[in-house]
Amino acid sequence: MVGRAVVLCVALLAAVGAASRAEAVCIYRGVMYAQSTITGEFRESSLVIKGTVIENIEVRTDSEVRDFDYVIARIRVDGVFKGIAGREVLLISERNSGGFYVNEGEQYLLFFEPPAPASWSRGVPRERIDPLRSLPRPRYINNGCGQSVRWSEVSAEKRRVLDYEVARLAKQ
Repeated sequence: MVGRAVVLCVALLAAVGAASRAEAVCIYRGVMYAQSTITGEFRESSLVIKGTVIENIEVRTDSEVRDFDYVIARIRVDGVFKGIAGREVLLISERNSGGFYVNEGEQYLLFFEPPAPASWSRGVPRERIDPLRSLPRPRYINNGCGQSVRWSEVSAEKRRVLDYEVARLAKQ
C-alpha cells in the first residue's frame, strides 16, 4: 500500500512539474522548436534595433475576421543596427503562446520582419486603431522564440557578433 502511495505521489509531482513548464509554440524556418542564431536572425531581419518600450496597447478584436487579440508595443528607437527606423517603431504580437511580449520602460534588442500588411487591423474597433494611424505600420518580431531579448540579457559575445554583422553590412 505504501508503495502505491509513493508511486502515485511521484506521478502526481511529475505531472504538475510538466504542466508548469509549458512551452510556447516556436516555429522557425518551418521547424518546430528550432534554434536560431544571432547571425542568422540579423541577416534575415529587415530591421534590428535597440529600443525602449514606451507603452503597451491592448487591441481586442470584435469581429469574425480575426479570432485573436494583439498587443502593440510603442518602442523608442535608441539605436539601429540594421535597416531604417524613425524615432519610434511598433511591435505587434498576437496574444497567444507564440507571442513576444515586452515590458514598459525596459530596453530590448529586437529583430523585426518587414512591416505587417495593412490589413492587420481589419476587424479591430476603430477607436482602438485611430490613435495608431499616425505611427509607422507595426512589425512582427522575426522569431518569437529567437534572439530578441532584454538588452540586459545581451552577452558580450552577442554584442561582438552584432558589431561584426554591422561592419560586414557596411562593407557591402
